Amino acid sequence: PLIPEFVAENPVIQVRLQVTDRVVNILDEDVNIAIRKGVLPASGDIMRRLAPDLRVCCAASDYLKENGTPKTLEDLRNHNCLLLRFPGSKRYTWQFMADDETISNLNVSGNMDSNSSAVLIDWAVQGHGVIMKSVWDIADHLDSGALVPLLAERWPRDLGINALMPARPQQPAKTRAFIDYLVKRMRDHPVGAMAESYGL
Repeated sequence: PLIPEFVAENPVIQVRLQVTDRVVNILDEDVNIAIRKGVLPASGDIMRRLAPDLRVCCAASDYLKENGTPKTLEDLRNHNCLLLRFPGSKRYTWQFMADDETISNLNVSGNMDSNSSAVLIDWAVQGHGVIMKSVWDIADHLDSGALVPLLAERWPRDLGINALMPARPQQPAKTRAFIDYLVKRMRDHPVGAMAESYGL
């Protein structure tokens, strides 16, 4: 909803949205802004943080009543994990914080996978297994209690949602205006506050 709201406030600015899971070379492809999650590789691009983000491990209370609540990462290996399938996926790993606060990869498995995050979330709410998703994707379900957070002390630290812009002597005014708008709206958004509240 943020883009239509921005355009309504700035009708002279044209916005073209491209959605892709491909890493775009913003300079070569003449892209003004790229929005990306997580830790970004070093580059000559300019980065601005938009909002916090956390990967949340969770399941429905019905699933936990039937299968027990995992207390450790080892416990999680014995649970049915709902898995996001990527092309060529053979093994699935979720990232957690180890005791020394480094990132640890945990091999997980389950009897249902999909290339659709929305499908996985529906399955989790229906009680079919455990998922690990961005707090922005499941905030409503966490807030309502449909999904119960698990192993919160092991979630990776805030990975962030970031805007990348080509390095230029001066960014266009329309680009600066849009970024400023996103920062304010996402910072004030209830999900942004929720992400901060879970940030341990």
